[in-house]
Amino acid sequence: MKKISNEKKLFDLFCDKRVNNKYYSEPFLNAVYNEVWATDGHIVAAVKPELVSGCYPEKTLPLDIPSEKTCDRIITLNAIKDALTKLPMIEEEEIEEEECTECDGWGKVECEYYDSHGSFHEVKADCPICDGTGYVDGTPKKTGEKVVDYDTPIKLDGDYFKGRLFDILAQAMELIGLERLTMTHHGHGVGKGKACELQADGVRFFLAPMLVDDVQNVIEIEL
Repeated sequence: MKKISNEKKLFDLFCDKRVNNKYYSEPFLNAVYNEVWATDGHIVAAVKPELVSGCYPEKTLPLDIPSEKTCDRIITLNAIKDALTKLPMIEEEEIEEEECTECDGWGKVECEYYDSHGSFHEVKADCPICDGTGYVDGTPKKTGEKVVDYDTPIKLDGDYFKGRLFDILAQAMELIGLERLTMTHHGHGVGKGKACELQADGVRFFLAPMLVDDVQNVIEIEL
């Protein structure tokens, strides 16, 4: 596979800059796999370092996947797009941020304690309610517009994934010119958190399955 020329756009699809998390807010070189990873905790883009130009901080993040292939099936960009067109429409809601009442918008909380030696300590830490941002989501308000419900499950090889993950995947495939991916590990193992792995030459994507049992009006990606 040729070098990726638009790696920032690619990684921005997967990172979640809204959260205060060292793994989710920016891409990094995952020392466990020697790949540059970008993730929001639900979907991962993993790229060989020789395919990108940037320098990324080294971190360690193992993922629970089998060491041997569990399947070998092809998924195409057209099949993903076809499934996405079947997602239902819902009323759009806007959520405005509000000042966190737990920390009064400061982003920090203080606690006091005596240790086992009887010494007194005052500790400051990121607020656990707003993750140190000082703000939390307010009450959702309807806008009167209709939008695609990307939380709707889409079925792939016996397991369900949020439609949002396939929307991100489709955008990523278009950015780097991929028409198809090979599924090497499916998401089977409800309750075990196994990831579905899809890959091309030098690029891997991991998707976290939904833990659902009964889904009405199933949308399925054809393999």
